[in-house]
Amino acid sequence: MLNLIHTRARLKQKSEQRTIFLYKNLNEVTWDTFSTEVNSRLELYLITHHPSVSSLSALSLDKLWHALKRSILGGAIVSLPFQHVSNTHHHKYSPELTMLIAINKFLDRLLFKLTTSRTSCPVQISQMINSLPTQLTLLKFLLTDYTIPIYNTTPLPTFVKFLRSQKALVSAYLSTQFHQHRVDSIEYYTALRDDYFSTSPGSFISSALSVEHRSIVLDRVLVVIDFKPTLLTEPSDIKQAAIKHFQSVVTPPLVQYSSTDSFLPRWQRAYTPLPDIDSSLYNSVMSPILEDEWKNTLNSMPNNKASGPSKISYEMLKHLTGEAFNLSLILANACLTHGDIPADWREALVYPIPKPHEFDAQLKNTRPITLLETVRKCVVKVVTTRLSKILADNQILQGGNFAGLPGGSTDRAEEIKEPGDVEK
Repeated sequence: MLNLIHTRARLKQKSEQRTIFLYKNLNEVTWDTFSTEVNSRLELYLITHHPSVSSLSALSLDKLWHALKRSILGGAIVSLPFQHVSNTHHHKYSPELTMLIAINKFLDRLLFKLTTSRTSCPVQISQMINSLPTQLTLLKFLLTDYTIPIYNTTPLPTFVKFLRSQKALVSAYLSTQFHQHRVDSIEYYTALRDDYFSTSPGSFISSALSVEHRSIVLDRVLVVIDFKPTLLTEPSDIKQAAIKHFQSVVTPPLVQYSSTDSFLPRWQRAYTPLPDIDSSLYNSVMSPILEDEWKNTLNSMPNNKASGPSKISYEMLKHLTGEAFNLSLILANACLTHGDIPADWREALVYPIPKPHEFDAQLKNTRPITLLETVRKCVVKVVTTRLSKILADNQILQGGNFAGLPGGSTDRAEEIKEPGDVEK
């Protein structure tokens, strides 16, 4: 038996919204406006909050990041198009079909209130009866051959009979319109899939194979408390259960090593620095980032990717100019100089996505995707790019002891022969 905790969690979650910026079809004028707005906000922020600072380098990592984040997001909200989306799915119908659905619902509600055995609110019924002529006028607009009948609201049985006749008419017409909507939708998406064949092969394959884009709504979690299965529906309880699950989903190592000296001999040899490699080769890995190097790194990051906790995207970073771009470079170099990152960068968003089987309100049936700050990932990209180039140029890693270095290829296949194989 389930111990169900009754709350309004689902209603709360359905009302939650998040902001999504719309980058498709943005022109350079819009991006120039964004860049100008970001720089203006940054200048105002520094004058207001740090008037005595002569150089941005004097600010701490957290203050640098806060100034950059606030300026970028403020400029984005003002200059870039966006929309609010929620977990609630809405069908896309034509205005006429939407109006017809509303009329049908109105007649349903009025009939229910007039015929139900429960105590009804006379004021609300009176308001709905007063709105009936408006609804019938809208119906006449949709049905050109329809004539608004003459009716009386008394006696009640006669009025109810009239309403049921109108409801039957609307329901019949609505059924035909739903059928036509399905036919039109099938034709539209069939044509769209044909268009994808030449413009977007990936989308064509997904559509042809009927690939299902599965998702879950984390509005309830089944856990075991005191040996009893318990269904959590309170958002705060769900959050804590998810945190606890994902923190323990990977089993920690059985043995904790404080240094390589405590490794087994085999692994001590593997981690011992190679005597023929000059350690000075790595000196440039943490050297200051140059302007062109930082700009190239930002431009190399992919578009249309989910952003981290701050909601700052790669598209925004690519269009930073002037003082905002300089501030991002100062922040990146400060991270290398101090060997540290802003406190906010240690936080991440974890999204549980479903495994191939059903969710069933159990976190074990999900796998996490972690979203980190985009600026943090750009700084890491600088370091890994430098390190990869050093490893490749100096041929430090030999044999099969490397993967994904610049200049590498998988075109050449290597044969692994078992003992006793005879070469033919």
